[in-house]
Amino acid sequence: IDEALENYVESEKKNRYGFSLHISIGLIYLFQKIDKEKSLSYFEKAIKYAKPKSKYYTSYALLHKALILRDTGKIEEAEECTSEAINLTPYLSQAFYQNAQYNSLLNKPQKAIEMLKRAIKSDINYCEKCYVEKDFEPIRDEIIILFKQLRQHEADIVNNKFTVFLSKYKEHEKFILNNNLSYTSSDMQIIEHQIQRIKTLIHRNSYRDYLEAKTIIEDCQNRIIKIHGIIEKHFTEDIKLLKNQKSQILFSVNEKITNTINSIQALSLIVIPIGILLGLRGCYIAGPKNYEPFGDVMSALFGPPLMALIILGVISLLLFLIKMASHISSTFKTRELDKKISQTSEILGQFNTDCTSNF
Repeated sequence: IDEALENYVESEKKNRYGFSLHISIGLIYLFQKIDKEKSLSYFEKAIKYAKPKSKYYTSYALLHKALILRDTGKIEEAEECTSEAINLTPYLSQAFYQNAQYNSLLNKPQKAIEMLKRAIKSDINYCEKCYVEKDFEPIRDEIIILFKQLRQHEADIVNNKFTVFLSKYKEHEKFILNNNLSYTSSDMQIIEHQIQRIKTLIHRNSYRDYLEAKTIIEDCQNRIIKIHGIIEKHFTEDIKLLKNQKSQILFSVNEKITNTINSIQALSLIVIPIGILLGLRGCYIAGPKNYEPFGDVMSALFGPPLMALIILGVISLLLFLIKMASHISSTFKTRELDKKISQTSEILGQFNTDCTSNF
């Protein structure tokens, strides 16, 4: 400690505006050397030089200055220091706590209780600390009332939140069981365990337990929201998959129809010209022999094209029948898919209706 003090003092000579140095020296004189006068002088330096630079360190120095003033009986000045610290740093729970102490000593119970309430709400550990603090003896009855009020306030919040949460949890649990959604089981087991913990905390009926219960309820709510998202995503993806399957089937049928038409057209371009050429050739061969109507010439002229048309018709009929069979098969498949899409959409719609209200 002596070496540290010596080094700090040497550093101060090189940096007279270093408020962090003044705070460190002030702390050594206050808690190690027990020299309150010197400690006070260094905290006042720290306040002076910290004000333009740092609200936090100004408040920190002010609170230590207040401790010294309180020990020397200057309670009003100590209270003013803590009030200034509160104005500079309204998030500093220690400032509220010290201000409550000094207002208790100044016989200002209303302000003391208000400051103590803010300190406890900022840091629950002040519950235990204030309970054994002698400075609060003048307002001990008021503090007990404050504890009861804080506990009841949190009890009302927790009981309301827990009732709403349980309702939401039961909705999801029922839906999960009815639809056998095993992929949510691990999260649901965690929530079930947390519910038992919340019930235990509520039964113990203390301010600290209610705060813990509130935190667990919020975690459970987040888990339910997560589960809800997983379920919704699962059904949405199922619907999307079914629609893709339907699209693939329809595309396959359309492709077969197109291929059938193209095949018929291709055969027509091949078979008909060949039939005509064969007919002309037959006519040429048979012509000199017989010119009787419907004789060899006519047979030679129309026979091969007719056969070609018959062959083309048979092939076209077969292709048409294949196309129709494929179309009928795809119709049954798409109807089944439409049914599944409708059922899945209906389940998802019911889920969103039953399970999406806010906590």
